[in-house]
Amino acid sequence: MSTKNAAVVNQDTEEESSVDTSVDETVVETSEDAIAAEDGRTVPQTFGPQEGGNNLMSAWQGLYHLLGARVERWDVVAEGVVAVNLTFDASLVPDVETVIHDISYKGDKFIARTLELTPAFFYLTGQEPVAFPDAGSMTAWMAKFFRGSGEGDNNRSPQYVKDAIVAYKNRSHMSTRRGRAPKKINIESLGSLDDSILAQVDAAELSNLQATLARILSARAAAAEA
Repeated sequence: MSTKNAAVVNQDTEEESSVDTSVDETVVETSEDAIAAEDGRTVPQTFGPQEGGNNLMSAWQGLYHLLGARVERWDVVAEGVVAVNLTFDASLVPDVETVIHDISYKGDKFIARTLELTPAFFYLTGQEPVAFPDAGSMTAWMAKFFRGSGEGDNNRSPQYVKDAIVAYKNRSHMSTRRGRAPKKINIESLGSLDDSILAQVDAAELSNLQATLARILSARAAAAEA
């Protein structure tokens, strides 16, 4: 082979070697955020007792039915329970951290809630919470777990919880009371009191009512034994 031809071959070889022959493979990674967004749910997160796990189980009835909360499972540890892979309906909550904070704090004070054997036992075995029977039971639940969760002296419940209650009423076709809530109690209907009515009464007055009812029941029991 002549020197000229060799030079041509070398030139061709160099040109070929300079060409990028690698295949540009674009790998599309679907993150948990993207999956959750497609499903309309928040990203799965796990919360132990120190992060609010006990408080989550304590408030589970409303979190489940009103805010669409779900867990993969509950694990039991020495300090309480662990909510494994907790998610919410993303359209019903501002974010998971806000819900955890709201059920765990009264102003700037952390509330460590005590778990009751029932219904905690049923939740641990995978049973769903019982549905709310009426609007009053939802109002009582909201007052217990969310009232005063805001900053400072704000004693109101978060708007997203109120909106969730309204949505649940609509889904369940619950009748909604019109006009102002009654503040007077008909003695004949004590057995069917709406919790939302009693929720408006001062705590001291409720204590007086409880003491009065206890005295009446005690007096009746004594009369029956005489």
